[in-house]
Amino acid sequence: MQTKSQLLCQKQRILRRDIYDMAWLVLICSLILAALDYCVAKRIIGSNNHRALKVVVGVAWALDLMPQIITVVTFIFCRDNPTWLMRISDFAFLAYIITAVARGPFNLAFVVTKSIFIRFLGAAFGVAIVAGFTYGAIVTRTDYIINRVVIESERVPQGFSGYTILQLSDLHIGTMLQPEKELSEIIALCNKEKPDLVAITGDLINIRHEELTPSIKAQLRKLQAKDGIYSITGNHDVGVYIKDSLTFTPENCTRQLIAEQQKLGWVVLDNASDIIRNNGDSIYITGISYPKALQDHRHSRRLPTTDIKAAYKGVNEECFCITLSHIPQLWDNILQETKSDLTLAGHVHSMQIKFPIGERGISPAMILYKRWSGLYEQESRWLYINDGIGCIGFPMRMGAKPEITIFELRHIDT
Repeated sequence: MQTKSQLLCQKQRILRRDIYDMAWLVLICSLILAALDYCVAKRIIGSNNHRALKVVVGVAWALDLMPQIITVVTFIFCRDNPTWLMRISDFAFLAYIITAVARGPFNLAFVVTKSIFIRFLGAAFGVAIVAGFTYGAIVTRTDYIINRVVIESERVPQGFSGYTILQLSDLHIGTMLQPEKELSEIIALCNKEKPDLVAITGDLINIRHEELTPSIKAQLRKLQAKDGIYSITGNHDVGVYIKDSLTFTPENCTRQLIAEQQKLGWVVLDNASDIIRNNGDSIYITGISYPKALQDHRHSRRLPTTDIKAAYKGVNEECFCITLSHIPQLWDNILQETKSDLTLAGHVHSMQIKFPIGERGISPAMILYKRWSGLYEQESRWLYINDGIGCIGFPMRMGAKPEITIFELRHIDT
């Protein structure tokens, strides 16, 4: 059994790795931008006007290096990472994108060519970045969409033909700017659909279970479904991002979050399965808790072999089975080890940036993930990756609208 000091060291190691994973890429971008800023300022101001050049370059470099400065200061000097600090960090990163990254196209065009037209295009592209991210923060972030998916299979019992399941994922309540108002709108949209069952596939919170304040829980309690609300844990639900003290161990955070959900009347499937009955037939629903052992691999295209069989204990493989798994990469394990028919996942968010090109769209998530958004089918079994509701890293969604998914099961004869 781990001691408290070992648990604290483990949490700090995870936090440092998370910071390093993103910071190195942002630092490279910042250094490139800083070099471009210097070249542009030198060309416009001239090398003889040292004072003006120093002022302009100094301001530009401060904007370029802002994320690193904020990250270092908050990580070293703040004992905790409360909700208000996370929101400040999110806005700081959004400001960095808007103020620093948006200058990149113009600066690059200015340095490589003297063509007025090319420089104009660079400036226009920079303005487009600012406009797109601003619109994503103000409008798209709460522009909820409802996607409808029909699952037809001979394994769907006749008694479940027409049965509806509503999926919510990645609410990240701690990052919502007006959580009570936003949840009220989301839940009103959900209840209007009158689903038979609601599935919440992880990351209900962002950092800690205290994000579920009494007013938040009052809103969540309004969520309704005939056969109940089922949920699982995601990587943000299990306390690995808390750094405040030894009191908030990952185990304590997970246990308290599960208890809060159970008080709401939800069924938390903690590596467990349940049976759903309808019109004389039955199906199974299985929940795979977020495996903390995979924390280092949560963004990997493939996962190490993971034992998930315990979650399916008691499941009749002849029956239709729905699996809730926060990280979609587990689908490869599910395909190999079980006969689960439909897997619902989240986690990816389409990295909150998606362009409507092609059937699935184009997103930076394509680089990191083998499967990243929407419906996938293999061997008459399905995986659906919900784009989520909330935000992480920055309070903005560009193209990747917050999603509510409605699944309708249909029986077909062979």
